[in-house]
Amino acid sequence: MTDATLWTPPGMGDKDKISFLAYREGLPGAANELIKVWLLRALPANRSYTHPQYSLEPFLKFQSAMGQDFGFKREGHGFYYSETVVVLLSSFDQTNLAYFIDYVLAHTKLSEALYQQLESILLEARSEWKVGTQDGSRRLMERVPAAVSEIVERITDKPGAASTLLRKAWNKAFGADSEPGAAYSAAVKAVEVYTGEIFSPNNKIATLGTAIRDFQAKPSKWGFKLGSSESGNLDQLLGMMKLLWHNQNDRHGSPSYQDVSMEEAQAAVLLATTLVGWFDNGLVHRVEQ
Repeated sequence: MTDATLWTPPGMGDKDKISFLAYREGLPGAANELIKVWLLRALPANRSYTHPQYSLEPFLKFQSAMGQDFGFKREGHGFYYSETVVVLLSSFDQTNLAYFIDYVLAHTKLSEALYQQLESILLEARSEWKVGTQDGSRRLMERVPAAVSEIVERITDKPGAASTLLRKAWNKAFGADSEPGAAYSAAVKAVEVYTGEIFSPNNKIATLGTAIRDFQAKPSKWGFKLGSSESGNLDQLLGMMKLLWHNQNDRHGSPSYQDVSMEEAQAAVLLATTLVGWFDNGLVHRVEQ
């Protein structure tokens, strides 16, 4: 299913359609009942009885992993009936319901049809969450425009350290278990895989900062396929590298230390993806002199 197939009420003008189809932050409450139906299909259960017997394990382990008491108790007969499961699911707020879905995705092997059903529910509800893949497991990931997503998949599917680091950066910036600091750090390291080789080939421990210094010392030693030196293309490239490097405020302890915000991490990952794409395709190169 693509965005173009999403239903809109008849008679809507273009402006109303744009507003109607806009993605909603988090998990829209209007999708809760469909989500519960999906979870009743996805959660491990003994379905050989008229009334399925649901395993306690996902609930108890999720409660433990979250470090929060949701009131999940071990029942005397060792399982929950569907009526109890619905009550337990209804006790979640929207954030914790999203986290529980993510936990189920990460810890339960499901059929491809179930993954697709969940993605359809989320897409039709215009949720910012989608079903993605992280470290070989299906997870909730923040939705980005399809064109961006396709480019990222092509880059991160390639073998090598840069792709691995960039994939980690995306997972930590746009996944349900987000870690902004880890995302920013991985984004910088993904770029450093290339910048050390291109700008500081004789320095085996070159950082992005080192590469910026060597690049800035003699820009004429390098060429960039986008634009020309007369148009300031190398200055623009250098500026992007500086933007990524100088705004990682949690890299060192100092009086000006600041935690990386989610918005900063996502901006950094998008910027790093562009740089990695350019470097990987040989668009930045050393000029023979």
